[in-house]
This record gives sequence, C-alpha cells and structure tokens, in this order.
Amino acid sequence: MAQQITLNKDTARLILSQFVENANTKGCYTLKDAMLLKRAADYFSKDVKEKIPLVENDVDPEGTAENVLVSGVQVAQSKGAYSLSDSAMLFQVVSYLEAMRKNEPIMTKADLKGKGPASAS
Repeated sequence: MAQQITLNKDTARLILSQFVENANTKGCYTLKDAMLLKRAADYFSKDVKEKIPLVENDVDPEGTAENVLVSGVQVAQSKGAYSLSDSAMLFQVVSYLEAMRKNEPIMTKADLKGKGPASAS
C-alpha cells in the first residue's frame, strides 16, 4: 500500500529536493544544472542558515528556487529517472505547489516599493 503524505509547502519542497538529489545520482543533470539545483534545494534546507537568492535582485526568491526544483524533476522525469509510482506522486506535489501559487496574491515590484495595491488604505 502506498504511503499517505500530507502536503504543505515545506513537505512539497522537501520531496522535490529529495527527488532531484536522487535523479542526480542517476546522472540526469550536467554539472552546471546540478550546481543550480543544489542552490535551489539549499534555499529551503533548514541546515543552511544564509538563504542566497538564485538570481540577483529577485523579487520572489522562494518562487524561483521552487521553479528550479520543479524543472529539475521534470528534466529527470524526461530521462526516465523515476518509477511510475514516484512520477504520479511528483505530479501531485507539483500540482499542489501550482495550486498554492494561484491562491496567493501576486506581489509586484511596485508593491514592494509601497506604490502598489498593498499600500492602499
């Protein structure tokens, strides 16, 4: 019987990180891709104290790191790195994260500077 997993953002990101790591052991990524994926995984790691954005002046570094992990999982899937069961579970994880993004308000650079809808009173 398959294990039930309760998804939240932290669990979903941890799962993506673990599956990217697993795919790397199977040679799915170039060294450059592996470096970027490692930085994305580190962004969510509790063991890494300093959270360095993947892109300079990134408005949404969490979203960028999350997107990099999702892309890594998709690349590995296209190379046959995962079993059918794992692929189905990863689809659920990616779908969950996409649904979470759609429910969150979109923050623009203007919002961050106090010129957008968030600053209206």
